[in-house]
Amino acid sequence: MTRPPTLVRLTLALTLALILLGGCATPPRPSDPEPPARPGPLDGAIVPMITCFAADDVDRVDLVAMTQLTEWLCTTRASALFPVSGMGQWTSLTPPEKEAIIVTVIAAANGRKPVLAGVGSATSAEETLALARFADEAGAAGVVVVTPDWLRSGARGIPDQEALIAYYRTVHEAVTVPLVIYDRKAEVLPATLARLATLPRLAGIKYRTADAIAFLRATEAAGSRVRVLSGIEHTTVSSIASGGAGVVGGGSNLFPDLIAECIDAARAGRREEALALQARIIEANDRLGKLGGSKMNIKRLLRDVVGLDRIAVNGRGARAAPELPEAERREHDLWLLSNAGVRPWGGREPGSRD
Repeated sequence: MTRPPTLVRLTLALTLALILLGGCATPPRPSDPEPPARPGPLDGAIVPMITCFAADDVDRVDLVAMTQLTEWLCTTRASALFPVSGMGQWTSLTPPEKEAIIVTVIAAANGRKPVLAGVGSATSAEETLALARFADEAGAAGVVVVTPDWLRSGARGIPDQEALIAYYRTVHEAVTVPLVIYDRKAEVLPATLARLATLPRLAGIKYRTADAIAFLRATEAAGSRVRVLSGIEHTTVSSIASGGAGVVGGGSNLFPDLIAECIDAARAGRREEALALQARIIEANDRLGKLGGSKMNIKRLLRDVVGLDRIAVNGRGARAAPELPEAERREHDLWLLSNAGVRPWGGREPGSRD
């Protein structure tokens, strides 16, 4: 069956939000066990952290810059930090680099924010298991494991769901901390998720889809104990209204407070406020697109607007943001500063470079 265009799916998502949002928070389903207390690490804006590379050598991770970024994020309303993520170009990182990033972020956070360490591998289950055990011993609050490429076999989706279940069960048994599934292409079928939800330390799943019906089916399959996280901040309101717990979106590297406020309003059933905040999130992402979008532009904004001067605007194989006229660039920067909750760090003058 042909999938509807993205714009149509987003419209359906917002329509579903209007239907589901009421004057109170979504009640637990009668058939589910009593849900745990909110909020928790997965009940808010989770930051898939960018990876900072040295200004003079993109082949070297800048751990000082990673520390600076972590320090700033710990002053925000982010509910958890997720290093070695898609935004962090995890597929370009070596195992020693991943280990160094995880240790650095845990040390810099120093208990102020829970750290959910990305431990997935693009090549082997053995690498995933080794990194998961490392993160567990290093003090991570949980591990995030991406659906493995090697199970796709060139087909759309993952046809062998039994192999997927076996993979996640193996990782689950290898660690003592909570496990979060990173389903970046919405390939974990509802029946599979329902079976995985019986694993005692499975805490959540990042389910990246703009399809409101598919997301609702995922929350039904997961039950009330396993958190379902949206991977698209454009659909924050509809995902929360459909039983989602939080959002893992690239924009939270810049405006986690705005996303957290939207989640709070949606969860409390404050319909008009939630939709107004959602509109600001969409506008913020639109402006990021006009600025060039991508990881490079987020790094520029973190450096020039937030004031994290250690961050270099570079990446491995990433596209550079286009050069805009100074007045246009500054107008977008100031809008983000004023309307998206992007705030300077340490009293820095907006848009200046010292």
